[in-house]
Amino acid sequence: MRKLLLAASAALLVVTSIESVQAHDPYSNWRQPFNPQGSCCRDQGSEHKSDPPWTIGLDQEGDCRPTRAYLDDDGVWHAWNGKKWLIVPWQAILPQDYAHDGRSHLCEKHEQIYCFSPGSPKS
Repeated sequence: MRKLLLAASAALLVVTSIESVQAHDPYSNWRQPFNPQGSCCRDQGSEHKSDPPWTIGLDQEGDCRPTRAYLDDDGVWHAWNGKKWLIVPWQAILPQDYAHDGRSHLCEKHEQIYCFSPGSPKS
């Protein structure tokens, strides 16, 4: 019974790891608009939490996902991070529909936005 429980736990760990990699895979080639060396999505810790996101290199943290977003009357993008609306810095904006799925996408960690791609306009 113990061997069966251990094998099941190991299988669950492998599946969870694969799902985590697949969740980030669509973003694996995304680069920060004003820092082409900086990836938009990384699961590693950051030494630069206080630096502006567009100045952070390959060791920055980020988490990419589809999001809701809107453009305000002043032409400023706002993106939902799951807790609050964040103002998107112009330095983080990628081309529209960069993911080719019509949705907006946000790469953000601790309310710092690394990359944002506005979705296709809704009619």
